[in-house]
Amino acid sequence: MEKRKLLDMSLGNPLHPFRSVARYAFHQAAQDLHQYRFMNRGNSDPEIRPVFEAISDYFTARGIVPPDWSGLPLSHFSLMGGGTTEGYNLVIQLLIQDVIAENKRLNRDIKPALLMPVPTYGFFMHAPESWGIQIIPVPRQMESGGHVARHDIITAIKKAHDDGLRVIAYFDSNPNNPLGTIRGKAETQELADIFLALSAHYKRNDEKELQLWQDTQPAIKTDILDGLSLKPGQVWNGPASRVRIIDDMVYDGLEYGTRKAFAFAQIPELYKDTFTLAGPSKAGLANVRGGIVIANSEDIGQLERLRINNNYFPSRATLAALEAFYSMKEPFAAARTRHLARLNRDHRFRGLFMKALINGLDSVGEITATDRSKIIKTYSDLTTCSSEAAGQELKRGIKGVKVITTPEAGFFHLIDFSALRGASYQSPRHGFDYIKKLEDDYSLIDILGSSQSISSCNASWMGLPRDTLISRVTFALPLEDILEYTRRLRRAVKTLTLSPVNSRCCSAKEPGPAL
Repeated sequence: MEKRKLLDMSLGNPLHPFRSVARYAFHQAAQDLHQYRFMNRGNSDPEIRPVFEAISDYFTARGIVPPDWSGLPLSHFSLMGGGTTEGYNLVIQLLIQDVIAENKRLNRDIKPALLMPVPTYGFFMHAPESWGIQIIPVPRQMESGGHVARHDIITAIKKAHDDGLRVIAYFDSNPNNPLGTIRGKAETQELADIFLALSAHYKRNDEKELQLWQDTQPAIKTDILDGLSLKPGQVWNGPASRVRIIDDMVYDGLEYGTRKAFAFAQIPELYKDTFTLAGPSKAGLANVRGGIVIANSEDIGQLERLRINNNYFPSRATLAALEAFYSMKEPFAAARTRHLARLNRDHRFRGLFMKALINGLDSVGEITATDRSKIIKTYSDLTTCSSEAAGQELKRGIKGVKVITTPEAGFFHLIDFSALRGASYQSPRHGFDYIKKLEDDYSLIDILGSSQSISSCNASWMGLPRDTLISRVTFALPLEDILEYTRRLRRAVKTLTLSPVNSRCCSAKEPGPAL
């Protein structure tokens, strides 16, 4: 069998490195490569303070500030040498330690749960599960671009309570991985009202606590969750005693247009309950591993204590990269603007190019006339065929396979294989005389990975049921790799034999997946 290069379509790497920031970061780092970074250095350190000030200025301009403050205080964020993943894991650790302590203090049996809309970034499902926090999946409204509906959140909360669980947190990424959906102000406010109401509900069996809570949260609409069941005696004041929002904004700045993601921390009533995660990794500084957690000063203090016990302070290279990336001063600000403009332009085009190759050029409704001409020329140049031939080739797509995403940001597509469900194939993994059916994660990996050398993220990794025939692929790749991916995809589909149930799609009226 022909040996093929592995095409890793699961990569979370950005398309272009941010070279000017990288040069600055490592030039700064070269000055003290022989020194450890002390773990307890704070924002008053003259060497570190400019980093904190750059971050504060950026997020102040971004609108993430505590109520009645004119800027983001330096005590309201912490720097992570392990990226946003380190920050996320520390937040999970902070919350579960509070639940464990509360259960032990009064011999309670609080069973914590975390709401997580799916599909999601699957790697962030591991930490809660390893600590015994049950993940409650919330379905996204795929027909509306993957947004989260109010009634689905409320249904998930009620089911969690019926199962004896206590919701301690809600996680989401904005812009979203893997859909590229941007959550705006109206949707964020609608969800915030639910979480504020749920936190108030957790105080209801203690009138004094409830009154104190409502005195500081006048905007709470307490009737949203009327009738919700709750075990008595579960009021306390620790970090997990109210619903905490983990708002992952690591894709912030990777939007194709002018519409920006709206942060939960921009809602004054919810600021103190929100952990905002951010970092420059998706803008071309992935290996710097710099991360930021924004929260109220009390939470940041507790996270700092956890971090000091487990990790070193970020390296000088990381600190310099964070300063240069977030600085509002020149020449850094102009370099960031130019870099992100190029990155987003190229991400958008590659996403359209992949979608045209798979769905067929004429079915991609979001392309402009300029996009269409560029896609045809790109295909013509890559395949050395005429423009007329390229236009004809691009019309056919791949039958039975469909891109179902129209991202507004980021660099991922979801590919839907469900029209091919039940098709049989000869399994290269088990021997070519072994006939299997395409029906779940394993069989999808079988035909793509074993025979076509394609690596991509499957449905169960994204929090979807294992029999959901959907795969996440990246388009932050050279155009040649995107073309090669679709060629291998076409070959994989050709190896399938349709079952009698879906063979009707091979009639003259409804062309089937055979190409």
